[in-house]
Amino acid sequence: MYSLFALAKNPEVQDLVYREIRTHLPEGAPVTPEVLRKMKYLKAVIKETLRLWPVIFGNPRLYDYDVVLGGYDVPAKTEILVHHRVMCRQERYFTDPLTFDPTRWLRDENTSPVPPYLFMPFGHGVRMCIGRRFAEQQLQLLIIRILQRFHVECQEAELGQVFSLVLLPDRNPRFVFRRRQGHTAWAPQAWTHGVGTTGRDARRRHRRQGHTA
Repeated sequence: MYSLFALAKNPEVQDLVYREIRTHLPEGAPVTPEVLRKMKYLKAVIKETLRLWPVIFGNPRLYDYDVVLGGYDVPAKTEILVHHRVMCRQERYFTDPLTFDPTRWLRDENTSPVPPYLFMPFGHGVRMCIGRRFAEQQLQLLIIRILQRFHVECQEAELGQVFSLVLLPDRNPRFVFRRRQGHTAWAPQAWTHGVGTTGRDARRRHRRQGHTA
């Protein structure tokens, strides 16, 4: 929902993502890992979405020794929570932090890389979220299939977050999906090719392998 909201409120960004999709994914072609790797701007859009609307509240850290943080004495074994939403909306780390700007993630000689311990929507290091790549590919595939067929609009001015185990939208924004001119009806077969299988086929294989579920 956060990605769709960001694209709906930034139509110029949505158009750039659509152009990238058209460039690397002809109509009816399957979505493959090779195709996803080429979509640099789409990846930047997802990163920028997670910067402004992180799904998890933060990451806990535990120091083995006494440390001073921001002028505060923190004893050893004190749990410290790294708050994603607070860190990623500060001007000392990001230029115009409240502006949705995917280009900040497109590295070149004129941009500075974001410190790895600043942006951690899935954690960092050996204990990062085990489902990170799966979640990222799901987001990419969902956005691709929607934008191939529709232009997304939303009248909501802003979208906040509330805490409920994870960070959820504070409302249910009303989206308008306008079918792109000349596009055919929804093609579930193309979706099947994109994810590689259907739920029914997966269950059949599961049973053939001797499982009862």
